[in-house]
Amino acid sequence: MLDQDQGWVKIRDCKREDAEQIASFYNRFGYGTGPSGYPLKTDDILRLMDEREIVSYLLAEYEGSIIGTMLFSTLSGQKMPDPRAVWSGYFIIHPEFRNGGIPGRFFSESISRLTAKGYWYIDTEVDPTNRLAMALYKRVGMYQTSRSRLDYDGYIDLRCYLPYILQYVLSGYQSMLPEGMMENVGWKNLITSATRSSEADSVVEHGVEMVPYTIQYGEMGVTCWIDIRSQKVTKMESPQFRFNSYMVEGQMLTIGQSIRIRFEFENRQDSNILVQFQTHLGNQEVEYQNGQKIQLLDAGESIEWEETITLLSPLQGELKTSVQFGEVQFEFHSGVEVRSQVELSMPEQSLLLGESTTTYLRLQSFVAEPIRVQLQVKTSDDKRLQAILPERDTWLIEPEEIVDIPLWLQGARTGVGKLFCEVISEQNKCIHTGHFQIPVHSKNGVVRYRRNGRVILENPYISVQIDSDTGGVYVYDQVSGKQVVQEAWPDLGLPYTSGVKRMASRSLQCNDDSESTIVVKEVRDNGAILTRKISICSVRIVKIEDSTNSTESFKIHPWCMLQDAVIHIPFKEGIRKDTVIYEEFPFLIHDFEYAHDLQLPSDPQAYSMSWSAFEDREVTVGMVWKGQVESLLYGLRWMPAIVFASGDGEKKSFPFMSKRKKLRNIRESYKASEPRAVHYYVIARSGVENIKQHWQRIVDRGKFSDPFTQQAEISLPIRHISSVEKGEVSVEERNEASKLLYLINNQAIQLKLVPEHQGALTSIKVQGKELLFQLQGSERRGGRDSPSPRSGIFLKPFDQPIDLENSVLLDASKLLSFQGQPISVTEKNGITWEGVRCSNKGFSLDYLLVPNVPLIRLDFHVSNRSRALQESYFAIQSLWNGFQEKRRAKTIHYWNALGHQVLTENGIRRKVYGEPRMVLELGSDLFAACWMPSYQGQLAVYEIPKKGFQVSLVHPVKVGSGEKKRYSTYFAIGHSVEEVCNYFRMGG
Repeated sequence: MLDQDQGWVKIRDCKREDAEQIASFYNRFGYGTGPSGYPLKTDDILRLMDEREIVSYLLAEYEGSIIGTMLFSTLSGQKMPDPRAVWSGYFIIHPEFRNGGIPGRFFSESISRLTAKGYWYIDTEVDPTNRLAMALYKRVGMYQTSRSRLDYDGYIDLRCYLPYILQYVLSGYQSMLPEGMMENVGWKNLITSATRSSEADSVVEHGVEMVPYTIQYGEMGVTCWIDIRSQKVTKMESPQFRFNSYMVEGQMLTIGQSIRIRFEFENRQDSNILVQFQTHLGNQEVEYQNGQKIQLLDAGESIEWEETITLLSPLQGELKTSVQFGEVQFEFHSGVEVRSQVELSMPEQSLLLGESTTTYLRLQSFVAEPIRVQLQVKTSDDKRLQAILPERDTWLIEPEEIVDIPLWLQGARTGVGKLFCEVISEQNKCIHTGHFQIPVHSKNGVVRYRRNGRVILENPYISVQIDSDTGGVYVYDQVSGKQVVQEAWPDLGLPYTSGVKRMASRSLQCNDDSESTIVVKEVRDNGAILTRKISICSVRIVKIEDSTNSTESFKIHPWCMLQDAVIHIPFKEGIRKDTVIYEEFPFLIHDFEYAHDLQLPSDPQAYSMSWSAFEDREVTVGMVWKGQVESLLYGLRWMPAIVFASGDGEKKSFPFMSKRKKLRNIRESYKASEPRAVHYYVIARSGVENIKQHWQRIVDRGKFSDPFTQQAEISLPIRHISSVEKGEVSVEERNEASKLLYLINNQAIQLKLVPEHQGALTSIKVQGKELLFQLQGSERRGGRDSPSPRSGIFLKPFDQPIDLENSVLLDASKLLSFQGQPISVTEKNGITWEGVRCSNKGFSLDYLLVPNVPLIRLDFHVSNRSRALQESYFAIQSLWNGFQEKRRAKTIHYWNALGHQVLTENGIRRKVYGEPRMVLELGSDLFAACWMPSYQGQLAVYEIPKKGFQVSLVHPVKVGSGEKKRYSTYFAIGHSVEEVCNYFRMGG
């Protein structure tokens, strides 16, 4: 044990009697819910021990006091682990002990335990802006690779491969290692060096991304390289041998391609060895033509050879080579994907009976030469669907090009129409086939079909889908095209292991004998059966019934996917409606879901009705539930999560029902054929009152009150700009610190623009005050390849929407480099805007001013020279300074379904969404407004600790082949909210 001043540091398992001291330790050092005003209690820690599936929960103790903890479990941030992986968290060490050996001792002890239990990988989540935490985790072997992506909460996954490598080396060497050597392998023997970089820790050799690890077994050092694609060892060096194998052409290959597999082996022993090799690509053995399966190698001898093979079929698998000599035997892996030369896809599509539309088939080439193909399209014999392609013999596709081919469709009969497509080469060979299902709806009918691993039930208004592998439920509003709900498979009994953000595979049985319902069953090892029945019981209502033969309680995990949402909760005192501010209201933090009664009560008796609703500008989604509720858990975007009471025969309460209905439901709840619980999702277009009406029909069946009054939207007139013709805009080009920049001045506002730094506007000055947040110290020294700027105003293009798995707005991706040039744009009304255009391949961003007006116009131009529709997103992001009273706490005004809202910085991490317009109070009577005239966009406000609000205006981009489009964003500076709001109709 470690001597620390006086006394000893001891690492041991946490026990239930430690709960009070653990809660106090977390509260003392600001971990968990305490900094938000909700200190953890002893009962919370006890619930953590009960509700979380804990693999190991360790604490470090010094003179009877807890000085550190570390937990390993099967859930983190609502993400379930990969197979053979475990999440680490609650890694808290007393500040006075952080520089000692305790972090390493925690991991050494943990790795030994996890290895014994058969785990291969340790994952953790960390804030990438927390350099100290990143350095601490990397110091103990947890590395960042291309698989590490920012999730919605702004955390990045790191992975440690040490448990797997230890098992791999020990298994491969078998009896060669001295008995008991593993017990002498400590943390310092496992890690070769520490890294404090915020970048990826992997290396790329021969097109293979790898992470190296070195382990010291006594006098013997072994280095293994992990292939990131297969997550297994691909290369190894030891005192006995060195081996490597790889595909010269890389890991992404195509059918028909001839590839070379290279092998390298070195005998590092002092004697001859007889080595056996065997290689498989997927399930097929690779026959050696240039090498030999068995080779006798002299001491110190090295061999190298290549095998050439032609790929004949698609593959998502591995190149695996086994190497054996004496008692030593290892397998080496490299992930590989073999694709068709051309692949065919089609956007998800549905039709009404008799409706016709033109969609497209997308052809994508993966070969290095032009390829000419034909398309053949057929529909199924049931004549539900008619399909017509353009009259054309062939299509020439350039290397790696994407081409969209128009396809006319018409729904002829209700049901699921099937479309069969073949891609034919010039040699008259079918090189790819595509099978697509297109539902044809009647006005009120329901269709059921399978697509991409999901079973789908839908009508023209609503689509409910269940993943046949994970049991996850996904609900979509067909009218707006939005996903509105995501729900994980229920938990039956303690511990609660389901995660709504990343779900895991389960052994599920799905019925195929009904066209109007989906029934999914899980049979557990203990004999418990959980059955979930899903149906669409009205044009806009999904019904989910859960039944089980178990007497244990169970928990459902419904999550609202609306971002700029207002929540409505019916308390006994009245209905509370408020803006959802992520991690503030309803308050909760991931990994602390066990902490009850933080901001909203968990007792169902506190609520007057069993429904809740989330509302945005386009749609309202409500949840209604029936059953014996034990607790309701609001927070983040839970709708809420609900724990239903156990069926143990005790007296049940039905707080939302009349006495007669309670008696009837108590009797019915014990019938084996009755579901334990039922919940509904209601998609409404007429607001929250519609949700309440459905609750009354479903649960209460009583009378309802008058509809809610809707708050009118603030509308302000346009300010007339009369001084435009009386001034000028100057554009000056300069070089500073070897960087080209532009100074733009219109007498009212001065801008500094650095094109090669993400095309960022790095300075806005008004009345001598710098309005934009500036990088400080080491952040300023990022260089050309540093992460995206976290200062000023800058453009961020991206390819995917903001969802549960991605935090694209916080992603520290590489900088884009732009070319700048002065421009002048004269509008039809005769007003001339002047400024600078920052150009990049495929798009550009203009920063424009008119004389004497504190108004900035940003025009995002995008052109599509391809033969395919391009769909993406862009954000205009900004970070601002504060002055005087607002220096530490700026205030933002924004608008959502409740109308005008106000939010003030408080130094914690949180998110809120709204309409694409906002006003920011900067202090010193300065206000900044930002808006997009197109209401297709969205405002995203992320509060970043120590930096304040990051304001992003996000807009979808949809550009057809040969099209050019412009999307405008405006900024205005003024001396009051009213003054800057006068500009809001500008550009509309």
